[in-house]
Amino acid sequence: MLPRFFHRIPWLAWVGLGLCCVYLWVSEDDAPSESWTLLSQGHEVGLSASDDLDGLAWGGHAVEWERGDGSALRLVVQVPASAWAPLEHGLFWAPRPLGAQSTPGGAEPASLSQGDYELPRLQLDPGHQRRLDELGEAALPSDLLSLLAKARDGAGACMVGSRVLLAIPEGKDPPEGLRLEEPVPVAFESEGHSRIRVGGVTADGMTFFPETPVPLGASEGGGRVLRFSTVAMGRVAAEGDDNAAEVRFILRSGSRELLSARQPLTALPAPVQHRVELPADLDPNLPLALTARGPLCLAAVLTARITPAAIGQPADRPWGSASPDLVLFIADTFRADNMAAWGGDPKLTPNLNRYAEGCRRYLQAQSPATWTLPAHAAFFSALYPPQLGVLTETDVLPAAAWTLAEHLRAAGYRTAAVTEAAYLSASFGMAQGFEWFEEHTLGLAHTLERAEDLLDRDDGRPLFLLVHTYAVHAPYDVSAETRARLSEDYPFAENQDAVIPGLVSVTQDMQRGVPTPGSGAHKVKAFEDLYRGGAADLDLGFQRWLEVLQGRGYSDHGLHLFISDHGEAFGEHGSFGHGSAVWQEQSRVPFLVHGPGIEPESISAHVSLIDLPRTAAGLVGIAPHPSWMGRDLGGRSAAAPVFTFQTREVGGFNDWAVTHGGVKWILPADQEGEQVPSWIYNLDTDGGETQNLSVPGNSPALSANLLDLMQTVRQRLLKADTVLQLSPQQLAQLKALGYTGDPDEEEEEEEEEEEEEKD
Repeated sequence: MLPRFFHRIPWLAWVGLGLCCVYLWVSEDDAPSESWTLLSQGHEVGLSASDDLDGLAWGGHAVEWERGDGSALRLVVQVPASAWAPLEHGLFWAPRPLGAQSTPGGAEPASLSQGDYELPRLQLDPGHQRRLDELGEAALPSDLLSLLAKARDGAGACMVGSRVLLAIPEGKDPPEGLRLEEPVPVAFESEGHSRIRVGGVTADGMTFFPETPVPLGASEGGGRVLRFSTVAMGRVAAEGDDNAAEVRFILRSGSRELLSARQPLTALPAPVQHRVELPADLDPNLPLALTARGPLCLAAVLTARITPAAIGQPADRPWGSASPDLVLFIADTFRADNMAAWGGDPKLTPNLNRYAEGCRRYLQAQSPATWTLPAHAAFFSALYPPQLGVLTETDVLPAAAWTLAEHLRAAGYRTAAVTEAAYLSASFGMAQGFEWFEEHTLGLAHTLERAEDLLDRDDGRPLFLLVHTYAVHAPYDVSAETRARLSEDYPFAENQDAVIPGLVSVTQDMQRGVPTPGSGAHKVKAFEDLYRGGAADLDLGFQRWLEVLQGRGYSDHGLHLFISDHGEAFGEHGSFGHGSAVWQEQSRVPFLVHGPGIEPESISAHVSLIDLPRTAAGLVGIAPHPSWMGRDLGGRSAAAPVFTFQTREVGGFNDWAVTHGGVKWILPADQEGEQVPSWIYNLDTDGGETQNLSVPGNSPALSANLLDLMQTVRQRLLKADTVLQLSPQQLAQLKALGYTGDPDEEEEEEEEEEEEEKD
């Protein structure tokens, strides 16, 4: 049976991009003799626990449960007045019973009501909301408290991580009878596995509650171990709560106890790893079962797998040769010219420059889209954004798309990812194929810490690890260390807010085409300097990451790729940021490949990140999936057209581009009939796109074959699985990153700013 949607796309046999016509998996003979048994397969989805939830209480109050359609479940509890701790300005906080668990599908995570009246939600501007989201368990700063107090109209509430914030008139006490409702993450089926999403982690596993044993599956003995992680998320109601703030996890085979481990009850997800040696005399007819004992909490068992006991090191397995590990590092919004090999300032990113010298460097790599969501969807699945239907801010990567992570997992890889959320979220379908997908909003240092933990979860299988960061993305921020190192060449402004007003007068004079900012050039440079400072900070973090890989043995055996999803514009063609056009400053990205057998060299051929899945499969020695567009760049196949899409209308434009033979044609996306380019450039001689060659009767023409292929890449292949409803928290993070979710609203805001400037 052909996989997924292959029967819908007969054109794949002739598009000429090196697609396979025969689907080949890794054969059993190619796999090691050892086996890895996943215990989340075949389980009934839903709560994965007893239906009898009576008896669970929080703060002395009985917990109610409301069941919706299917496996939906909501916790309802009366928050006692004694649970509210005073802050300032009439603000109070109380712990959320289940901690900062995430909500599947991006729905609103919780609500606070008095009787039938739901309190309005307190809202901050995007920048302050981001600060609020990044606080974790830290105390709330006075300035944010003051802003939250001003944001209310009468009483109001909001959820901040593991806390509920309540705003009431100053001098008043919190009332009794406030009702908190929370959706509870429960197991769902995906890719044939029982999956859960809890606390920013989407993984194979099940959620359950205390005193409700969860059957894991049949036991195996004789040199085998059970590896799994547990989560216990929740909060006692108040400091004096009689319930102990810890949970005990007990693993049994029948009446035989194999593990008893105490774990702190945490408000934020803190997975704890377990390794249990399975005795050889275990009765295989008695399934393994896990129980949690303690106060009300959301318990979870993640990635329970029976594995070999002796696994060696990444480059030295007991069973001999193994597939190479593959690490993909994505520096979101990182322009190629942040690095010396692309003409950048050598002082800006010295560590990356040194690393690039040992890599295969694709100097003319293009992203398939100029903003985060469609770009990642495309190079995860090797299909272009129109083919996927991922074009706007609420589109989701269809489940029918076959991703690189799914392909590697099917070939026996342990697939894991840590991202900085927003569009790199399970809500947008990005967790497909990852048995462990972790997202957060806490910055690069936390990303690298979590990525290091994922390296340490080695169970003997080859690893595919994705690491993603917004460290270079707006709002731009520069560390004290980088300011000190680069102050002579980059006189950094205090922050982004200090330079944005100066850009308004510049952008009013810019037209689509090559701008001449004149006296406004210094204002543009002040803005760009902050961005470059973020690139320098990324360079510091990346060096620490390289040291981690070296220390864990992944540098000797593994293959490493460094890419970005798009660039950033600073007025080169009349626009700023990204997602607003398909000029080179927004579409050109770095593409580095490093590892054993990879000869360091610079390759000037025009390539695409659409080529990433086929290239990665070739690097690790497995056949590509037949649905994938693109080429295996390691095979040095013939040059092929490269496509880049803007996907959404911004400022009245919605363009796309095709590059072939060094020539780039830019066309309107809504153009019907004969394709007439608006701009044409020879990138081999005019990389800055300053000389428009679209002169009637004397310009490079689109060939018939290229026109046919252009129609192919714009055809919708896959239907959307869902229409995503973004929660206020998700909208706040996207706005903090510069996305509002409404291009028309962006234009209206720009027009208002222009009117204010005129006044």
